[in-house]
Amino acid sequence: TTGTRVNVSRLALKVPDFSLRPDLSLDAVLDGQAKDYLSVLSKAPLPSELKSSLERLEVVGVLTVPLSLRMKLGTDQPPKVKGQINFAGNNISLGADIPTLENVRGALEFSEQSVRADNLSTQFLGGQTLLRGAWGEGGQSLQAEGTITVAALTSLAGAKALMPFAGQARYKAQLASTKDRGYEAVLSSTLEGLAVNLPAPLGKSASASLPMRFD
Repeated sequence: TTGTRVNVSRLALKVPDFSLRPDLSLDAVLDGQAKDYLSVLSKAPLPSELKSSLERLEVVGVLTVPLSLRMKLGTDQPPKVKGQINFAGNNISLGADIPTLENVRGALEFSEQSVRADNLSTQFLGGQTLLRGAWGEGGQSLQAEGTITVAALTSLAGAKALMPFAGQARYKAQLASTKDRGYEAVLSSTLEGLAVNLPAPLGKSASASLPMRFD
């Protein structure tokens, strides 16, 4: 790709026996600026659901990506791809309508069929959040657990909208695809740590628990 540069190290290319078993295996470690790597990744044999997400994805910083490729030569079979994207403090934007994930750390595993995240940590809306999930032909799901601060929400939604609130609260959220190609979302929190400065019975102290759930 013009203007794209990805460094390659620990490259190993093998064809065990071309006449008896024309299988090619390639192993390497890629590293470079995230925007360059995403340009390369967008042309890889990945699930269509993931390719559409890549079009909206912006990542700032350097990525390190161990990659493994297996393919049968002389056939129409698509290659088998397996790899891991290692984040080390990157910022990730998923679109203008979603707050940026800052200081992302952890690994995102991928193959030609799916992508999986397990305990990716990030700064999101003022607090630390852990992300887990999987995307692919079998469905899509994302779980998030962490803390959101009123200060961060105020800068996003506007000061007037959140004037009665102060502090922070832990939350759990889940987004999953459904059989009818839609999505199902669940958000829950005890609201402990969040103060609501309104007259009773609407107000609450930061130490009080007020369990809530949205489906």
